[in-house]
Amino acid sequence: MKPSDLVKELAKGTIRPAYLLAGSEPLLRDDSLAAIRAAVLTGSADDWNLDRLSGDKTTPGALQDAVRALPVMAERRLVVLVEPERRRGSGAKALTDALADLVPELAAQRETVLVVVAAKADRRARWVKAFAEPAIRVECDAPTHRRSLVAFIRAEARQHDVALEDAAIELLADRIGPQLLMLRQEIAKVGLLVGEGEKVTARHVADASSSVADQPIWDLSLIHISEPTRLRR
Repeated sequence: MKPSDLVKELAKGTIRPAYLLAGSEPLLRDDSLAAIRAAVLTGSADDWNLDRLSGDKTTPGALQDAVRALPVMAERRLVVLVEPERRRGSGAKALTDALADLVPELAAQRETVLVVVAAKADRRARWVKAFAEPAIRVECDAPTHRRSLVAFIRAEARQHDVALEDAAIELLADRIGPQLLMLRQEIAKVGLLVGEGEKVTARHVADASSSVADQPIWDLSLIHISEPTRLRR
């Protein structure tokens, strides 16, 4: 599932018992978590119904206690576990083994929603495989194709009520590349340059934004492209 599909599903009122937000793009992980939190925690007792656990400190027992606790004056509670494999050695294995057992258990109840956030999650790992229906994995990687990047820019512009001409979208994709947080910031910035009801043009983008897509970020990616400033079409 993509983050955009997650938002649509939550808007329809569908809340799953467990989510794995996996991928290298922190903006997509953060946005997905925020969407789930808004859907799950809707009452005045939210502070009592949110547990945020870190993989380098959490024990299997603490995770089990958090997941099995009942909500306080609310329909649901939310448990967020960040980077379950952060701890090295047997500690990480014990936690991920407990996680693998807990995820299927959550399917039989509605009181607790578990969200696991991980920059990397090996699909072969037992705890990752546990996020099968009705649980779900949300893919939070930055776009690797130009079409996906353009779609992200369009969606961001709509969210910020910024009207972008097609040429402006193309120039943002060229100049910023798949750096999603910077794209969000640039879209908001160029939106301030035009009056109400006006569209942002390529000239606005050229005047307001810097070209960063040809910087070493491309050398660190797994994208195989012939030109360093272009995504695959």
